[in-house]
Formats: sequence, structure tokens, C-alpha cells
Amino acid sequence: MYRYLLIFIISTDAWSFQIIRNKSQLLLQARTCDEVIDLRKSLAEWSIESSDHKVCPKNKTPVEDKKKQFCNVDITQCVPDHVIKYNGINPKNAGPNCWNLALVIKEILPGLRSSTPEELSFYMKPPLCRELDSNEERRVGDIGNIKTFDIIEKNMPIDSHAFLYISDKIVYSKNGESSKSPYVLQSYDDVLNVYGISKGEKCRTKKTPSLSDCGSTISFFRCISITEYLKNSPEVLSPILNTFKDIQNFEKCSIEKLAINAEPINKQQMYNIIDSISVLTAFLNNEKVNLPKDKELDEKAAFILGSIQLRLKAINKQLSTTTYQPGTDTFESLSWRFDAAIKSLKK
Repeated sequence: MYRYLLIFIISTDAWSFQIIRNKSQLLLQARTCDEVIDLRKSLAEWSIESSDHKVCPKNKTPVEDKKKQFCNVDITQCVPDHVIKYNGINPKNAGPNCWNLALVIKEILPGLRSSTPEELSFYMKPPLCRELDSNEERRVGDIGNIKTFDIIEKNMPIDSHAFLYISDKIVYSKNGESSKSPYVLQSYDDVLNVYGISKGEKCRTKKTPSLSDCGSTISFFRCISITEYLKNSPEVLSPILNTFKDIQNFEKCSIEKLAINAEPINKQQMYNIIDSISVLTAFLNNEKVNLPKDKELDEKAAFILGSIQLRLKAINKQLSTTTYQPGTDTFESLSWRFDAAIKSLKK
């Protein structure tokens, strides 16, 4: 199906490269074999660090074509499975974007769909993530987040782009939420250029000190997965955790397929998730309900409820970009009621 898809990533510096797809095989091509070897090494480190824990085979020797002045190597076994499946591939529906990709790769979200900058900001702090200090070394797999000035509110920085950092030469990203924008391994410098990070050491260090000096700023974050967090922290109230797990499954089994493959949502799956959210909303609205008094349990419950709240909003946004799905109106109405229930708990 994707036999001859070519994705060209052309950088303004010496590190221009392209990823060539031949069915499920990925080839990395650059002008010299030194470039190819360096990029493959970074990709291999990322593959080991990822949840796939794949080890890049050492017997894949770069092939140099001196006549055409390029060098290439098979990187299929040197990248996470997500890259093998999606690099160069466009979702069939609009919605999936850079914020979502970063959260999915770090296993904070379960499926590809639309995400909001508010959703990214929610997770880019404890208990899942922490921002790196300006003198702290970036590692493969860190999340990069670019902020720019709001056009109207001049002094208000807004999230404009996120990506998976692999090295100072290459990142994994999706530029925008259009269905014409594919998932791509691309040049780090190209990303900085596109999203307005001014050139020069002052603006392209680990953390830009001033938006006014550089136009945009970039920060990096180190995260754990949602599974690791749940495993290593106290159990939360079962009605909250049960609905959270139901939403996780709905995102992965239904919403991702709708966004990526334009597969209609199964009616029963939609009504099952509606029932689950209804039960939790009723539980929260019950005057007798009290969240745990233990500080750590209380923080975990608040985090899971906040996560559900933002996921429902993001799912609604994804549903709004596709053809009508049975139950969408009920789902949207229920999301608003859940949102109101959360706000009443904070009073």
C-alpha cells in the first residue's frame, strides 16, 4: 500500500537526510555515510529507550553510491514500532497533532487523536513529567515544547509545537493537525526554523531565557508513562479508576481507528463509554461522596479526574472533525455534565 512513498527532509545545514519507505521497510539516506552512521546511532539509542526495547542489528552496513553521491542504510530494526508503522503516513481524518504524538510515544495517552495544548500542559508537570533545568543534558526520548508569543496578547506565550527529541540532528514529530500532515522523522534545525526559534546559541540552548529576545522559546521535559505512575502509587477509588480505564480502551480501540483509518465507531462501544462516564458523574454528584483524605490518595484522585476531564474534551474535538458518529451528541452533553461535576468538587 505504501510501496514507494518518499518523505524528504531537507535541512539548511550539512545534515540533510530523507526517509524512504518501501512497504514496511524504512531506509535512511543522507549525503555521506558518516551522516548515516551518526543518525542511525541516535535512532538505535531511542529504540532501546522506548517501550519496544529493540536492539539495532550491527550487521547492517551503509551502502554508498558514489555516482549519485548519497549513502543509505536500512533502519527498520533501529526505530520504535510506531515509526515503522506511521512514518510518512497521513491520518485519514484531521485531528491528530504534535501534542498528541508526544504524549502517545511516552505512553501517557493510549491512542492517536486530537490533543489540546491544555492537555499537554496538564501532563508536563508532576506526577508524570518534570521540566529540565537549563544546565541539564537532554536525553533521547525527552519531549521538546515550543512556545511563541500570542499575536493578540503580546506578552502571553502559547504552546505552538511539541516533538520527541532524539538528538540535535533528528526528532520525531507531526506538523499540525491536518490530514495532509504525516508523522515524520525530521531535522531538528528544520523544526526550530519552522516554529520561529531564532538562530544563535542564546536561543537554541536547552532552554531559551527570553521570549522577547528570541521570538519563541523551547523547553524540554522528562516523563514516565501513565502505567508506571499507576503501578507505583496508591490505589484510587474504584469508580474513578474503572472509568479511566474504560476511556483508555475507548481511545485506543475506537477513537484512534476513527482518526487514523476513518473507521466508524461501533455503536455498542460508544454507548458503553457513555454508560461508564454516566456512572462516574453520578458518583461525583452524590452528596455523600468524599474524596480520600489521605494527601497522596487525594492527589492521585485529582490527577485521574483531571486527566479524564481533558480527555473527554479532546475526544469531543476529534469527533467534531469527522463524519457524524452515533451517540456523539449524548457524549458531548455528558462531557459537559462531567466537567460541571468536577468544578463543583473544587468549591
